[in-house]
Amino acid sequence: MLVWARFALTDRDDIFSYVEAENPRAAVQVDERIVSAAHRLVDFPESGRPGRIAGTRELVIPQTSYIAV
Repeated sequence: MLVWARFALTDRDDIFSYVEAENPRAAVQVDERIVSAAHRLVDFPESGRPGRIAGTRELVIPQTSYIAV
């Protein structure tokens, strides 16, 4: 089960707003990629690399400059 931390939801909103200012369609695509990557970590918790924060995993979100932790 995926549970979004409050700060993660705030980050998603901030990313969406930033991208949306230039390209609304791209904002939707980036958000979909973020959600997809997060679900991938739920389905495959050992995917990605060991996180910089102990006990976490990091997955680079394809075609973005973002990392899901």
